[in-house]
Amino acid sequence: MRVLFVSGVSVGGAARSTYELAAVLERRGHAVATLMKIDEDEATTERHKRALNATVRAGRHPIGRATLPVLERYRRSIGRRRSEVDGHPFPAWRAAQPENAFCDVVAEFRPDIVVVNSIERPAWRMIRSECARRTIPTVLYLREASGVRHLVDPPAPPDLLIANAEAHAIEARDVGFACTVVPSVVDTTRCIVTPTRERVVFVNPVPVYGVDLAFAIAQACPDIGFDFVESWPLSDDDRRTLTTRCSELGNVALIPFQQDVRDVYRPARVLLMLCTVPSRPRVVLEAQASGIPVVAVDRPGHGKPKRAGFPWSLSIVQATARSSGPVACSSHLMPHWRRGSTPFERCSTTLGTTKASSARPPHMRCATTHCRTPWPMHSNTR
Repeated sequence: MRVLFVSGVSVGGAARSTYELAAVLERRGHAVATLMKIDEDEATTERHKRALNATVRAGRHPIGRATLPVLERYRRSIGRRRSEVDGHPFPAWRAAQPENAFCDVVAEFRPDIVVVNSIERPAWRMIRSECARRTIPTVLYLREASGVRHLVDPPAPPDLLIANAEAHAIEARDVGFACTVVPSVVDTTRCIVTPTRERVVFVNPVPVYGVDLAFAIAQACPDIGFDFVESWPLSDDDRRTLTTRCSELGNVALIPFQQDVRDVYRPARVLLMLCTVPSRPRVVLEAQASGIPVVAVDRPGHGKPKRAGFPWSLSIVQATARSSGPVACSSHLMPHWRRGSTPFERCSTTLGTTKASSARPPHMRCATTHCRTPWPMHSNTR
């Protein structure tokens, strides 16, 4: 089968999971290719957005409708040029606007099926319409809760709907669409390191991933060093704001995006997972692959990476009150931090769930397992 993956991002967990899934299918004898967005080309993205807005406005007025063909041709030309991505055993391309490069890729690659994820609604409608015209089946892979809107506003269902987390599947079912959970592929062999256990690592310092809570925890633990590692592209203003906040605290370093994921976890003694929306984060498995404990807020799916035979070290905190959330998270962080001073190969720890207002530390049960062989590929989500 010839499978084309189209993604609205080329960095972060969704992109890595897409590349790793494509590599698995390629090794199993399928022909695969990927087309992803050039996230850092903000100028082209803004130009396309203005052209799209102009097209929408023109369609609302009888006189403006006469200009629609010209406006539509111009919009479809923006960000169409694609570039090849090296380092993959299959064709991989990036374009500023993947939907505008889609027809060229389809003509060249001739896919039997198209799998789309993490893309904006206008782009999804355009790709779905083009696939329907060519009778190519489509799969919409929900990796973010926002993808559910693609189904109903206006209705644009795919031939098959899958999600990488049960929470996303439930949302899709609630609006009337059958959805199957297919956890993302996570190749843990690409991120195994011997950590130096010097820092607390927090990946993706953006609001939806709990950056404010992470700063509050760092402020509550001034004697501990924190690395805030970029994942999603940051605007210049956001980066300046983060840099200022880091310098004000003094114990937080802002680390630029790392091409080699092992560089993210090499200094880690504990990983913070503070995403504020339901998800099944791949960073949990990536950290656990190197025996790094994880402290996570209580959200649907955050505990799902646990699987039979996989070492487990996850503390779940119900940080619901803004004032007491950092305190609750800090109370979970400290036992892991103190224990992390002694190197261990794999540590499996279960911490009881506590309310944010609880003053007593949770009961802890700790068992160390020894496994000298790296785990092969595990299935999880972003």
